[in-house]
Amino acid sequence: NWNFMLKGLVQQYEGVDGLKTGSTDSAGSCFTATAERNGMRVISVVLNAKGDLHTGRFKETKKMLDYAFDNFTMKEFYAKGAQVKGNETVTVDKGKETGVGIVTEKAFSMPVKNGEEKNYKAKVTLNKDELTAPVKKGEKVGTLTASYKGEEKDYGFLGSDVSGVNLVTKEDDEKANWFILTMRSIGGFFAGIWNSIVEMVTGWF
Repeated sequence: NWNFMLKGLVQQYEGVDGLKTGSTDSAGSCFTATAERNGMRVISVVLNAKGDLHTGRFKETKKMLDYAFDNFTMKEFYAKGAQVKGNETVTVDKGKETGVGIVTEKAFSMPVKNGEEKNYKAKVTLNKDELTAPVKKGEKVGTLTASYKGEEKDYGFLGSDVSGVNLVTKEDDEKANWFILTMRSIGGFFAGIWNSIVEMVTGWF
């Protein structure tokens, strides 16, 4: 294996676990490296590296990996089972409960440039504004992603909608029986009348 950056070899680099060396007349000395530290995976691609065939490409790769690991860190925005402020529940039609909680299916983490954490904002996209009973716990209802709001360059997938986790229901909600649905309809009817009276009286003053 010509990947001298693997553990135990002459240019070993902490975290490197692959991937592919190569050289052609048109592309020169090349190396695609993969490395992981503290849960962050970095991929670098070097083409037509100058210098010795078996050293130049690794020296250039080291520069790229150093930059990535020195300037970016994996940031956990939400833990597994967390709720997003302003999107804690979703409405359920014809359920025993009128809504169910929604949580992250797994932890939501992504690589962020050091000092830029505050410039990433949660973005919730729901599949539907309303579910219909019965609803099962763990049912996917949407996606949580992050969008970049800072002044610096947007780093593509690092701050875009490509990275994200599912939002799922926190509990079951069975279909309500006819009595509950009837009483709920009656309550809604009288609430509508009351609201109309309030609006009419308010318009007098």
